[in-house]
Amino acid sequence: MTRSNQTLSDLNRRVSELPDPQPIFDLRVGFANDYDELFSGTFVKSVAASDVLEDALSAGRLLLSGPGGGAKTVILTRIAKMAGDRKIATVFVTLREWTSADNVNWRDLGSSTEKLTYLLRHFALGEVQPRALDALDSSISRVLILDGLNEVTSHIGQEIIDTLDEYARFSLNTAIIASDRLVRREFINPDRWTLCIVQPLSIAQVEAAVRADPEAQRLYENASPEERQLLTTPYFLNAFIHGQPLAVTRAGQMQNYFTRHALNDDAIDHAASAAFAVYANETRTFRLTSFQEHAGEAITKLLVDSGALVQDGDLAFFDHHLKHDYLASRYLVTDPSRWRSDVFNTVTFHGSSFETVVMAMEQVPDSISADQLLRRLYDWNIYGAGYSIAEGRASRVSADMQLVILAMFAERRWDLMKATAQRARDTLRLIDSSKARDFLAAASMADVFSLLRRVSDANEWFESWRQLFTKDLYSPAEDATVASLSDPDSVMGWTAANVLKRLACSEDQQSAIRGFVRQQDPTVRWRAVHVLGSLPSIQNLSALVDALGSADSVEVRFGAIRSLVEMAARGSTELAKQVFQNIATHFSAQNEHSSVLGEFERAIFIEESKAPKTWTRMVTEGIAALQRSASTSQDRERWDRVLTRLVANYGL
Repeated sequence: MTRSNQTLSDLNRRVSELPDPQPIFDLRVGFANDYDELFSGTFVKSVAASDVLEDALSAGRLLLSGPGGGAKTVILTRIAKMAGDRKIATVFVTLREWTSADNVNWRDLGSSTEKLTYLLRHFALGEVQPRALDALDSSISRVLILDGLNEVTSHIGQEIIDTLDEYARFSLNTAIIASDRLVRREFINPDRWTLCIVQPLSIAQVEAAVRADPEAQRLYENASPEERQLLTTPYFLNAFIHGQPLAVTRAGQMQNYFTRHALNDDAIDHAASAAFAVYANETRTFRLTSFQEHAGEAITKLLVDSGALVQDGDLAFFDHHLKHDYLASRYLVTDPSRWRSDVFNTVTFHGSSFETVVMAMEQVPDSISADQLLRRLYDWNIYGAGYSIAEGRASRVSADMQLVILAMFAERRWDLMKATAQRARDTLRLIDSSKARDFLAAASMADVFSLLRRVSDANEWFESWRQLFTKDLYSPAEDATVASLSDPDSVMGWTAANVLKRLACSEDQQSAIRGFVRQQDPTVRWRAVHVLGSLPSIQNLSALVDALGSADSVEVRFGAIRSLVEMAARGSTELAKQVFQNIATHFSAQNEHSSVLGEFERAIFIEESKAPKTWTRMVTEGIAALQRSASTSQDRERWDRVLTRLVANYGL
């Protein structure tokens, strides 16, 4: 047997030995032309999951999205086994066992080749060497399947996509298939990627599955519409037909599971504390001893014996991430003092996965608590707030509070930054209520104001908020609005920040806003720098540059870099030049946090109709500084790609 044939045989033997994926449902996948269609559920075609392999081989790169429990892993496993049966050289990579040590190791890797090698050696079935793939006969088709971009932080997930993209560019006869949550990703060339999403099971499929068991059918017939709807998610239907009681929400279903496996409320709380503690390392795989320190030996043993915790040497992980997410959400929701940015960052991998806050919202006991949680989420991450009501079931958030969030997202549809506007539209589509659709259809801020003014019998706080939010565009700002930047109520404070960006602020008022940048509270400083981006001046530039150098708050620097780019787009050519000179000096002087660099990369892609004619040349100075200070060839290549995209969008 030749070396090439031996490699092919070894690869396909490994995938053939994968256990047959469960549950066995006839899954379907919807294909879309772009993310806008994917979020709106507008599909160019819907195919059986078994047909996805053909699309991947034809397209070259395919990203399969889906919710937690949607059976993405089931589909990719089936595809891998099918590809092996067809003598396609198949590499199956799963990121389930990614640990905190991998976060550290990944940051030390340089080129795309080093990162691909790391993925294949540590997370592929068996230890796969890239040179073995390169040695395959060029006539042999290859498919690299990667499951679980959602298992790592958003930043690492994006770098993995870039790595796969780079590999596909230079690897002959190779297809890439990756799975992810429904989030927007950036691609070197979007046209090279095919986007698709796992579709919910149909009611007919659910009813056919429950008919096989008379007891399951009886329970289903007596179930509420909300309980039946939950069963359109494959994970929960599979649990139900295997004896798990029905629930209205995912959180309720998870609680049923743990209760069924002999954990009382106190024991679940101990497990929840342990689940939160091991999430602090930004990974779903952890040392079993670390979990046991918080949960106790008896509870840990129960979880291992039940199969909920899978032990692998001295490491462990939950057999499905929803169980881990539920426990972390329970830790979050049981004590409102934990509703803080640092805790939210821990349970969501710094905003990479919002399922924990979604399940937390499902567990709050009443409308007052739900509104309070939503306000705290809003102060941390507006998209976390949006997702908590978009994907949560049986939400107790008040109608007034939902209107506030919808209006906030509606306003962002006209943001200068394209990524912000896109994500606002995405969130409104995910919420998908009749009111969300009304705000999505609004053609202007005047239409948004009109929707809000139709609300009658508003309570006192909503009326105060509405009066603030619906101030006439470009009208003179009031001193009271400026003072509201320090309001401890996150909704009023951030609304003031957004409203001030569309009002006329006097010199004295701008001076007062600059004063807020020097306050101790980082949230107030963040709101202030958010406003200053819409007020181009030398004085405001100086305040933003000072904020960018703030050592104690990544969030303030995040807001400052965004506002500096906005100021460059809105101000004179000379002011824009000074903006990017200051940005370049900052980037040259220090290694900036990845979230700040990511926001700079997103922010420079502004609406084309609002971009200065020399926008690409303006931005280049900041990018050149990043290239000079880059420690790896991968980082330099990243900014090369950004420059290419800038030229394509705005010319030279």
